[in-house]
Amino acid sequence: MSDDKETRHLAGILGLVMAECTAAVIEGDREEVIRSSAGFIRGLVAIWGDQGLDPDAVWTELHCRIEMGELCLRLSRASGPHKGRRKGPWRVATSKLP
Repeated sequence: MSDDKETRHLAGILGLVMAECTAAVIEGDREEVIRSSAGFIRGLVAIWGDQGLDPDAVWTELHCRIEMGELCLRLSRASGPHKGRRKGPWRVATSKLP
């Protein structure tokens, strides 16, 4: 891990790129959304390195969350006899990541 000054610098840059990406989305500038999104991901990778994190661990966590969200959505839409609200533990009504 690097020193606190470097960490703060990386975090500041990441915040600026995130703000640029958000502004581009609001303005509807697709090309800038692509550029700033790439910069944001690059900044995340730099922060992970600064913190001594393995990028594969982060990508694995993201993959697990996506898979879990898709599984919950499929289970909530499972066919079978039911009227109105589904009863039981699988009343998932969203595909948002857990």
